Amino acid sequence: VAGLVLKGCGGCCYVCGSVGTGKSSLILTHLKPQWESAGLFSKVFDLNCVAQSEGPAAVLDWVGRVSARPSMSKKKPRLVILDELDDLCDMTAGIHNVVQMIKLAMEPDSKLVLLGIGNEVNLIERLTAHKGSISSAGTVGSASATTTAGGGSKSLLMKSQRPMVVRFENYTSDSVQDVLKARVGSLNVFAGPVFPFIGGKTEGVGGDIRVALTLSLIHISQGIVR
Repeated sequence: VAGLVLKGCGGCCYVCGSVGTGKSSLILTHLKPQWESAGLFSKVFDLNCVAQSEGPAAVLDWVGRVSARPSMSKKKPRLVILDELDDLCDMTAGIHNVVQMIKLAMEPDSKLVLLGIGNEVNLIERLTAHKGSISSAGTVGSASATTTAGGGSKSLLMKSQRPMVVRFENYTSDSVQDVLKARVGSLNVFAGPVFPFIGGKTEGVGGDIRVALTLSLIHISQGIVR
């Protein structure tokens, strides 16, 4: 994102990883306010795709409207953050719409920085490998919005249009223990094998750090009661 800001151009980045690895928390709670206060973008938008009952086509239309190119070529780029982006790709029509969003950001003269967040680590590979119709059902901004499948076999997303991918790895037992020791290690209730137990349980369910925090709160509550 910093590189795109320095270049003053658009682009796309997909941040992925299992549930509970801190993707949305880092970007929406920590980085977004910093970017806004620093004035890196002319405008910053964020949208949770799961909460949009209108479907992928409506999200594409919204992205096209908020990312309309500024009249001045030197204007700062606009940032659009799409949380749960992979949720839009459950159906073929959704895949086509997500591809068009990426193409909007990856055009040579784009002023849109598209930052997608999702759990599916192979989403970009799936989009690159997907083949379908090249016919367009309409236009959004400067890109065609393809919403129907069939009648063609060309890849919807070329390799040259692939976004940058940043993957958040699952928390291991050791990394969970490091987090807990840093946050609550000074509390007397955490004695003996508590940290290894919580770390092992968390790793066993896929490394969701929220499980570790929940187990820690339960343990603290029980310690207070005792």
